[in-house]
Amino acid sequence: MARGLEEKKWATLAVLALLFSIAVPVTLLLVLRDRDQGPSVHDPRAYDVDEGDVSLEDGLRRAALELPECLHERLRYALVDNGFGYYHHIYLKLESSEQCMNSFLALNAMDGDLGATTLGGVAAERIPIYRSRWMDDDVVRRLGWQIGPEQRFQRFSVGKPTLYGVFVLVQHVPGSSDVRAYVHAGRGA
Repeated sequence: MARGLEEKKWATLAVLALLFSIAVPVTLLLVLRDRDQGPSVHDPRAYDVDEGDVSLEDGLRRAALELPECLHERLRYALVDNGFGYYHHIYLKLESSEQCMNSFLALNAMDGDLGATTLGGVAAERIPIYRSRWMDDDVVRRLGWQIGPEQRFQRFSVGKPTLYGVFVLVQHVPGSSDVRAYVHAGRGA
């Protein structure tokens, strides 16, 4: 009887070893195949610091951010891993008309300083009272964003159900009727 149990134990171990020897190479093959699907298509709107492993659409979905159609052509972006893999810091530079920017603010339920929900004129732009950490991080410097301490903005923000904090600095473009926005979204930001 002990011999029969011993044979069953060895037979079970042999089957498990066979399954394992098949499962590991197949899994590796699938992972490598998914990772190397040939040359990826580079989005010309992406900054060089964009890591390219998450599409803009997927990053926006993760952060529960929406962009109106009027912003799709005149935007630049970078998605940078926050060190935990799934969550990324999202950097967007948007240029548009005031009407389009107000659509963006409304779609994302943004509130500005003093409860504003839409853009004011140039006179409403102020030097930010405090500087968030993201405004001075290395990525912002590498993007070439002009958000130094002397710059004036209208500031908007919202906390999303996805636990992303979204901050928007908007200013009127000198010599134009357009506005420019610098957007940062980060989980726990």
